[in-house]
Amino acid sequence: METIELKSWEEFQERLKFPSPSEQYRQAIIESRLPPSKVIYRGQSNADWPLDTTLQRVADKIRYDFDFVTYIEKAVNLADSIDTHTGSNWDLGSFGMSFKTYEDFAKGNLEQFKRVIEYLIYLRHCGFPSPLLDWTVSPYIAAFFAFCDISHRVEKVAIYAFQEMPSGFKHIFYDKQARIKVIGFPGKTHKRHYLQQVQYTLCLKDFGETQGFGNYEEALEANKEDCKELEDDAFCQDLLIKYTIPAKERNNVLRQLDKMNISYVSLFDTEDALIKTLAVRELELWKE
Repeated sequence: METIELKSWEEFQERLKFPSPSEQYRQAIIESRLPPSKVIYRGQSNADWPLDTTLQRVADKIRYDFDFVTYIEKAVNLADSIDTHTGSNWDLGSFGMSFKTYEDFAKGNLEQFKRVIEYLIYLRHCGFPSPLLDWTVSPYIAAFFAFCDISHRVEKVAIYAFQEMPSGFKHIFYDKQARIKVIGFPGKTHKRHYLQQVQYTLCLKDFGETQGFGNYEEALEANKEDCKELEDDAFCQDLLIKYTIPAKERNNVLRQLDKMNISYVSLFDTEDALIKTLAVRELELWKE
């Protein structure tokens, strides 16, 4: 992971001036190669925080590492209770835990796999500890989440830019190291995920015959070393840049984003979010 320390919001905007996805696609076709995957972004309101999932925080607290199958089994077993209390009907289907890895699960019943991923996103949305890490395809939405709610003690925020496949396809050439998988949109989910242009990642790691959830920093560092060893850009993957921006830029950033209609209300579309947006505008951003 490369860390770039910026002095202002304007410097970050300058960094975003790269070829558009359509231009990259056109160039790839001309050169008879696959186009690169999208760059996705994540904003964090403290530059010192690691890339941790909510499940990892729970695992650290109880000192237990969940494997992939155990986590899926526990999550799916909650569906009947959720349906009973909420009137929903997840209809996840009946299946034994015959698979041992995410890849095995994804190769099985496609409709069932999609439904379970949608269900896991729903659980995460409702606060259930999750191995999914949320990103957005918009650097400006990522910036909003980095700056919208900062502690007065924080000096810098972070905006991460991640590209899974710079060369258009993924090489799994390392053994028993953590690896990152972009899931993207599986189908039906809460409308706020579309408003926020969300994509999700999983960090996976093999432990003998089982598979668990890996550490993002470990996965990125391992891939960085593999790229160096191979000395071939075509084999690079899981590229991450961490931009740090001074927290004092908050009002400047939020004013500009508000003019782009990026605010609590546009990203959450609830009555609470409307009131929160009005409060920020009228009490925090009113002074130019």
